[in-house]
Amino acid sequence: VPLPIRTSRWPRRLPVTAKPIGGSLALLMQVDGEPVSVFVVPRNRDPKPVLDQGSELILRRRELGPIVLYSLAYEDREALANFSL
Repeated sequence: VPLPIRTSRWPRRLPVTAKPIGGSLALLMQVDGEPVSVFVVPRNRDPKPVLDQGSELILRRRELGPIVLYSLAYEDREALANFSL
């Protein structure tokens, strides 16, 4: 199912790999040269994940209309602010 998501401040040719995963979408992208995983899920199916205490990973969450975006990375990179519907 195509999602009407645009990335407003990135060039057209992004180093992004996208794969549908059971009603959601997983993206692997680079932000400031660092890898960031982004997960897009319908809001009504949001699993509300949490990281184990002491995890080296950083998890961010953003609600965007009927969907929820999550980013997961080792470095604190802001990837979710650039998405819009």
